[in-house]
This record gives sequence, C-alpha cells and structure tokens, in this order.
Amino acid sequence: MSKGYAVVTGAGRSIGAALARQLGKEGYDVLINYSSSSQKAEEVAQSISQDFGVKAVTFKASVEDYNQVKEMRDFAVETFGEKMVVLVNNAGIMNRKKFVDMEPDEYARVIGVDLFGTLNCCNLFVPLMIKQNFGRVITIASTAGLRGSIDQSDYCAAKGAQIAFTRAVALEWGQYNITANVIAPGFIMTEGTAELGPQLEARIRSQSPLGQVGSVDDMAQALSYLINSDIMTGQTISPNCGVFMF
Repeated sequence: MSKGYAVVTGAGRSIGAALARQLGKEGYDVLINYSSSSQKAEEVAQSISQDFGVKAVTFKASVEDYNQVKEMRDFAVETFGEKMVVLVNNAGIMNRKKFVDMEPDEYARVIGVDLFGTLNCCNLFVPLMIKQNFGRVITIASTAGLRGSIDQSDYCAAKGAQIAFTRAVALEWGQYNITANVIAPGFIMTEGTAELGPQLEARIRSQSPLGQVGSVDDMAQALSYLINSDIMTGQTISPNCGVFMF
C-alpha cells in the first residue's frame, strides 16, 4: 500500500531522477515533473513502477510559471488524491557567466526557475499537507548558496534565497507537522557534470579531505534521512565530501 505520493520537480534525469527513484523505493507514488524531455521522464516513471511496484506519472510544467504549477497540482490531486506527503523542489538552471555580461532576462530566468519555482510549488502544494497535518518539503540548493562562486552570481543569489526561505517556512509550518529542509550539495557526478571534463573532477577531488566526489546515491541517502526524520526542520545538509564546511 502506498504511503501517499510525492512530487519531484526537474526529475527527468540526473539528481532529480535519483530522488524520484528513492521515493518510489520507499513506497511513495511519484509525480515526475519535467520541462523538456518527455522521453527521459517517461523512462524514469516506467523504471520506478517496474522496480518498486508504485504508481509513477509524468507532468510537463515550467515551475517558474504559476499557472503551469497550478495545473500540475490539479493533475496530482486528480491522479493521486489529496494525500500529498513529499515535495522535492529540485528544478534548477544556471548561466555560468560573469554578472555584468548577463542580460536581465538571463538572470531573471535563473531566479525564476530556481527561486520562484520553489515558491510556486510550495504555495500550491503545501496547503494539501496543511489539510492533512503532515508533510515533508525538501529543496535542493547548492553550496553556491552558502558561499560565493565565480560566474554564478545569479545562481548563488537564488540558492541562498532558497535556504533563507526554507528557514522561514519551517517556522510557519511546524505547527502542522510539516518539516522543511535543504540539501545543498557540492560537486555531484552526473551525466551533466561528466561533460565538464576529468580535469574538473580531479580538481574537486584534490580539494576534498576524503579525495572523493559525490554521487546521486549520496543525494538519495540525504533525502531518505530528511523525509524519515521527525525532528529535522529548517536545516541545510551539504553532501560535499568536506570541500566546504560550515
């Protein structure tokens, strides 16, 4: 029997897909949000259903668009009902440009997806949690939200704001048995980061006292801990192999 359902944004690949699979493994039905590749999202959904025997569906929505998120919320309720237990705000983008070289629409897009996407999803999905007096909200930020990062100023701003937002809503939602936490990873090996080349991976390993880089499995383990904890709220945990300590 399902524990209820989870919504994971940006779950068509990489970290988001690993988080969606972890939720399926733990007995949740899963709504997999994506914005571009329907084929990859469908593959993730099929693998979750086949491997874990839960229901997994996909929904295309750009999370920075409030109306699209509202449509996704309505689809979730029509498909699964109102027992929405876990929200994972994972969707995110970055520019990798010097701030003075960016056009306003470029940094507005990053703030829109990374920050407003989180706000939109929380605004629309958390009322379902409040109604049932239980829920878990996990937002995927980055160590970039905790310290500066060259050529990522807009991304740093969005990720730092996600962390501050989470602390505030953890105070608001605690009375409803809803926890809100952040996972702020460092370098995580995915198909995307692998394309950046072995030199970057080697540099990150050299900065780690463990000589390691993170994996999507590390992210899944962090998620599992947070959704199963009754006392962790308003916190930021950072799987980063000791490259950044705070």
